[in-house]
Amino acid sequence: MRQRKQLGKFDILQYMIMAALLVFMILMLTRGNSKVVPIEDIRSKMSAIPSVSELSEKDMSDAGKVFSFDADLVDEGIYYRVDDIMNVNELLIVRIEDDDNRGAVHDAMESYLKTKTESFDGYGTNQFGLLSNGVITEKGQYLFFGVSEDVLEWESTFLKSIR
Repeated sequence: MRQRKQLGKFDILQYMIMAALLVFMILMLTRGNSKVVPIEDIRSKMSAIPSVSELSEKDMSDAGKVFSFDADLVDEGIYYRVDDIMNVNELLIVRIEDDDNRGAVHDAMESYLKTKTESFDGYGTNQFGLLSNGVITEKGQYLFFGVSEDVLEWESTFLKSIR
């Protein structure tokens, strides 16, 4: 009769290290899950949406002023909005390679959305509703910010454009 071999501490340690490496490799392969796409390709797909084409395109320095971030943190991006203070429709898509810079711009987007939502609370019911459903998405090197009745279409088009 053959005797069963007991696993020693060294064997268990080997299995644990191999499992950790496997998990690490899977995470690295799935992290971000987006490719780097020229911003012009994203711009052309987004501007084909009627509700985006109705907005005015601004530059990144404008976006930096509105959202309170340093525009130099952004590698490239597109920004659309209307100059009417009561119109809250906005679209900002940026590509930022540096994780820390991307985190800073993401925080600025969240702060901006919170502040703007609070400013319409109680009197601008339509604007408040749109802002309350505003979307901020991070995918790979990209950040997406959108406020509109069509924000889900915008987000979907954006995500398809970077796959």
